[in-house]
Amino acid sequence: MFSRMKGQKGFTLIELMIVVAIIGILAAIAIPNFLQYQMKARQTEARTNVMGIKTSMVSYGGTAGCNPSITTRPAAAPTPAKVAWGVPLALVPTLCQPAGVFTGGFDDIGFVPSGNVFYQYGVSSQVAAVTIPLAPSLGAAVGRNACAVLAAPLVVAAGAAINGGFQVDALGDLDGNAIISHMSADDGTGATDCTPGIY
Repeated sequence: MFSRMKGQKGFTLIELMIVVAIIGILAAIAIPNFLQYQMKARQTEARTNVMGIKTSMVSYGGTAGCNPSITTRPAAAPTPAKVAWGVPLALVPTLCQPAGVFTGGFDDIGFVPSGNVFYQYGVSSQVAAVTIPLAPSLGAAVGRNACAVLAAPLVVAAGAAINGGFQVDALGDLDGNAIISHMSADDGTGATDCTPGIY
């Protein structure tokens, strides 16, 4: 019986320590990359919704003849957790009156995201195209600078009845470091990541 036990072999302590060290090195490389890819996947929500809102605004403006500002939703400041979009708001029947400031809701333009959201969304319309011009290459018939510095929570600027354009903004704090990620688009440009590398 003792001779059989002498013949059995196992791993030495050094071999086990080498295996643990290799696993630790692989984990140290893989975990940060995984977190980075996870954040990039979450940013896709903002890009998709910003372009969806822009499409809804262009469609609404084509039929109603105006670009209303859209009240910020969700109302709370951005957090690392998903937040409920909220219940549908009452539609604004006088959204495109010929005079005065007007602000509507996302329900007025027919936009509803699929499920809860990481970002806070809003649309600002401009009183006139020439008051806040974009780069000369884009002309004066579009909204404001798509990457203007914004504070969180997002504040929507209400436009007047005849306005020069609109800007869609999405603000988020995906990693909880209080540095706000900003995705934006206006009626002349597509979705732009205004804070690349920041989640």
